[in-house]
Amino acid sequence: MDDGNGTPILQSQPKDDCKIFYGLQEKEKECYGKLIAVLIKIVRPNFQTSDDTVLTKLFDFILTQGKLSSKDREILIQILGEWLRRSIKHWSVLPEKSKVLALKIAGYVASSPAGYSKCASTGTLAFLLSRFQDTPLNSNADAQGFICFLESLISNNEGSRIILDSGVWKNIVNMALTSTSIYCVRQSTKLLADTLIAADTETSHNIFKEITQICARSPPNSPSEGNQNFPPTSQDLIISTLNACRTMILHLMEKGQPVGRIDDLVKSTDITKYSWELLKNEKRKRVVEAANRLLCAINSLLLYKFKDEKCSIPFESSNLIMDVILEHLHVLMKSFLLNEVADACVEYYILIQKFGVTVAPENHYDSQGKMITDVPFCIHNLLLLFQAFPMMMCLKVRDQHSMVDILNEYIDNLYKISNTNVLRLCYIYRDILQTYGEKVCILSVYVLRKFMHTCPIMRKEQAVIVFQGMVYVLTEFIVKPEESGDGGLTCRTFTVEGEEFIAKYPSFLSATLNCIHCYIKKFDFSWRDSLESLNLMSLLQKLLDAKSITRQITVETLKAIDIVLQKFMPPNLALLVDTIKDCSIQDFGAQLFRLLHHEDWAVRDSALEVVRTISYLSGSRFPAFQTLLLECKLPEVVVSMIDTDPEYFVRATSLSCLHELVKVRNIRQTLLEKNIVGKLLLILTNETEGIVRVGAAKCVTELHSRKILCSNNLGVVYDVMSHSARNDLHWEVKVECLEFWRSVLCISVHDQGMTDGSFPEFVYSKEQKKIIKLTPMEISQRLSKTLKMLGDIGCLHVLYDAFYNDPDLAVQKKASNLLKNVIYVIRRWKVNTYEESKNCRYSDYTPPDGETNLWDFPSWETMDLIFMNRASEDVIEQIVSQTDAELLRGMADVSIEVRKTLPHIERVVMSDIEFVRKMRNVNVDKVLEGREEWICDASQKTTSLLDDILLFMNEDATMKGSLDRNALDCY
Repeated sequence: MDDGNGTPILQSQPKDDCKIFYGLQEKEKECYGKLIAVLIKIVRPNFQTSDDTVLTKLFDFILTQGKLSSKDREILIQILGEWLRRSIKHWSVLPEKSKVLALKIAGYVASSPAGYSKCASTGTLAFLLSRFQDTPLNSNADAQGFICFLESLISNNEGSRIILDSGVWKNIVNMALTSTSIYCVRQSTKLLADTLIAADTETSHNIFKEITQICARSPPNSPSEGNQNFPPTSQDLIISTLNACRTMILHLMEKGQPVGRIDDLVKSTDITKYSWELLKNEKRKRVVEAANRLLCAINSLLLYKFKDEKCSIPFESSNLIMDVILEHLHVLMKSFLLNEVADACVEYYILIQKFGVTVAPENHYDSQGKMITDVPFCIHNLLLLFQAFPMMMCLKVRDQHSMVDILNEYIDNLYKISNTNVLRLCYIYRDILQTYGEKVCILSVYVLRKFMHTCPIMRKEQAVIVFQGMVYVLTEFIVKPEESGDGGLTCRTFTVEGEEFIAKYPSFLSATLNCIHCYIKKFDFSWRDSLESLNLMSLLQKLLDAKSITRQITVETLKAIDIVLQKFMPPNLALLVDTIKDCSIQDFGAQLFRLLHHEDWAVRDSALEVVRTISYLSGSRFPAFQTLLLECKLPEVVVSMIDTDPEYFVRATSLSCLHELVKVRNIRQTLLEKNIVGKLLLILTNETEGIVRVGAAKCVTELHSRKILCSNNLGVVYDVMSHSARNDLHWEVKVECLEFWRSVLCISVHDQGMTDGSFPEFVYSKEQKKIIKLTPMEISQRLSKTLKMLGDIGCLHVLYDAFYNDPDLAVQKKASNLLKNVIYVIRRWKVNTYEESKNCRYSDYTPPDGETNLWDFPSWETMDLIFMNRASEDVIEQIVSQTDAELLRGMADVSIEVRKTLPHIERVVMSDIEFVRKMRNVNVDKVLEGREEWICDASQKTTSLLDDILLFMNEDATMKGSLDRNALDCY
């Protein structure tokens, strides 16, 4: 095949004299040669692939290759354009997946002016458009291929004219209304919107009428059960039509089309009137939902119309918009479509935020012209009130309740953000909800889930009001009988409360807790924002003691408590009063102790997360929590769970909790008495779950960095951490073990006097018992001793092996960072190796100043005894252990005792002489860069994929020479 000038385009291999490959490197020529070979095979009737994603990946790679440079795009356009011309000649025998790829490639080629001209001149465009109009689509894949093709055409002026003149848009309308693929429906609807933009007024009205014609043929009133005039197929078409209209209106608004044109387009049909009739008469949920969302989009045109350059709507104009929204909500209420009321509020709020609309406040002025107040009412608050109204119906005002004054103030604030029209509709809504009785709880669950949906885009002003309302709803679940009384009820048919409320409507409580957690996490409320936040901790603690609480709600309550503590919401934390006396938190330790022994693993895991938060706060910001932890023996429970809990998720969380506990000075000694080092090493060598081993490695690193590991145990610690860094199957464990060795490096050079990467002029020598001057020679000798010590404990070999031999790039990067630091020190201070033979003995070596002989450690048998025996074991503990074992009867065979021991690990050592010889002149960054480049080439370029396709198709002997090895094969 040639390009018309005698230049070969499609052949099995590119020739050196090929014009389009002029100036390319041999590697790039080879890549395009393989692409041509693959394209030739794709048009064969017997073409097959190893899986269904191969051609999709091939098209993605083509897109990526075309973005590299204009030269690459030019080459691809010529190759693919010629391939398309050849493909349409054999269209009838092409496999379906090859046709889909051809359609996508046609769209890519036609997206450029040169490619469009080439496709038009070769008849490719005309052929594909005729196939789209005359041939029914056999699958969603075919439809997606044609959509990709038409999207490129519509972006071209000539292509959009062809679509409009040929009537192809009618086929797009049919696809948007009848396709079973969500992707096809969404993309074809957007394609129709782009067609409306490209069309003139008359044509756009005709297209919109074509879309909405099914609504004119179907009666908008609800059919009786036996009525066949409104079959399900027609119902699906109406839903598709309503959704398509909504999507197109919003797409036109996003594209910045004049609001007048969009409004004229909507008024050219009766779609608005039809949607109102559906809300008033239709009872089918899906139809009503579609009509409701469409009306929200149509009414939002007012937002689009009145906003100025700053996206602000004048206060007077906002009243008109609010009246339209109130009318919409009123129709929904009269039709008892209460779920749709919440849907409409959410939809309006999303549209307001999407188009960045704000309402300019109306200011009041006194006689002298001075502003005296701002009117806080705006569209956002209107939507908030009606969405939150169902859950407010569950509230009761009790004179005996401690929060009654705050609740009254909250109600006053709700009145302040309302006006007469809103209040009037609120009373109507209240009367309707009262007929529902306790069923309002079910509606409230729906409302709370909608609030979670809008949380990411909600403004803090409205979020505070929502949060306050949820706190008051929470009080209804923990109210005591003596607090109930005959207080004023907002809903006199709704009298359930307290334990009965929890038992009957656990989903309501669950939604409330999840919503509270979501809003606190997003908005960081403080007592300045909401006084209710000061009472939230005590409410949640009372909820934990409720008799009717389920396991799931317990977990959600603990998650809410965890975020409350993190945000310093309890009174003592909020006011920075370092004490837990005379507050509910002083009883929280006993609650946590009980929950840590819960039979459900999710409860134990959530309780551990709270302990972890308390541990963090006790060491950094609120020391009073240390007393709570120690008095309730929570550290002991955590230590017992790291290797005894049957659920590995819980063991991992307990280790992360232990990681925070060891940072607290007053708790650290208690932990060391429990032989946690031995337990951690056993976990690293015997645990089957990687996430648990990662936690254990972090804890060992933390213990070492704080210099609290016993020198007698360091030898075993070094060997275990070295073994895990080299042989663990989980890359994160290796990275954490390398972090341990980073700590070893830092402490080693710090003990020689280095601070922040440099040495002082004078230092006190413990060995000589005097102050000495650190000359360059002295510094070099000190660092030589350190390097010798690092080699003897296995550190240097770990770094070398991880950098050169580990298969994971993340491990190599971590090792490279450490190696660069070591090499910098060697070069900066001209460190020389110890002038000793390779077979020198440890006894010939003198430790650095202030160091003990770290490699003089007990034997492995002795270490097993140290780690496995409990110094504090006595008769009482045996009795407790026996009692605990009885609790597990029926759940596991407690008679089976498994004694875990540390394996014998041979230490692998690289001497300082060998390390310096191999690494002194190595450019670590350059070595790592080469590996990263190889991975990038293999993962982002087409070579490997092309090799796979050709190998799968059994390429002939002429190609086998270069294809015996895939491009992704390891270096």
